[in-house]
Amino acid sequence: MPRWLWPPDLKVEITIAVLCEAATVRDGVLQILGAGVNRVHMPTYPAPLPTTLALRFELTLDEGRTQRSLLVQIVRASDGADIGSVAGTIGPIAQDALTDPDLPVQAVTAVELSKIEIDAEGRYDAVISVDDQELRRVPFAIRSTALPGSPPSARIVALPPQKTPAVSDKSAN
Repeated sequence: MPRWLWPPDLKVEITIAVLCEAATVRDGVLQILGAGVNRVHMPTYPAPLPTTLALRFELTLDEGRTQRSLLVQIVRASDGADIGSVAGTIGPIAQDALTDPDLPVQAVTAVELSKIEIDAEGRYDAVISVDDQELRRVPFAIRSTALPGSPPSARIVALPPQKTPAVSDKSAN
C-alpha cells in the first residue's frame, strides 16, 4: 500500500531492526555485515558492547520532511536497569527522496553500540524510541563463557557454528 494511504495515527514504522557485527550508511543505502546477532560472548566485564544496530524506517511524506529524535537504550531484561543509550535524529529526508508517492519514504541509520559498557552476563533489550515513543525492542543475550578458538576480545555469535555447503558458480557453465 502506498505510504500516503497509511492511517493518520501511523507515522513511523521500523522495517529493519537488527543487531549486527557492523553497519554503515552510504548514499542512503544500509550496508550490513553479520546481521542477526542474538548472543555476544565476553570473557571479562565490564566490556564495551561490540555490536551495531542497523535500522530502516518507513515514514509518511509529512514525517519525511520533519526531524525526529531517535534514542536507543540498552536495558537489562531482569530488572529493567538502563545500562546506556545512544541518541540521534531521523530526517529530514532529502527532497529528491520525497517525490514518488508510490515508493515508501525511508530513512536508514547504523547505531554504534560500542560506547555502552556491559557489566554482567544476562538478557538485554535494545529499546528503540522515536520522539519518546517506544517502537521496538531487539532482545539479545550476553554470555561470559568463551567459545573454543575465541580471540581474547569479545566474540559475537549469531547462530551455532554450522558447516556451510560449498556454493558453485552456475554462471560459469
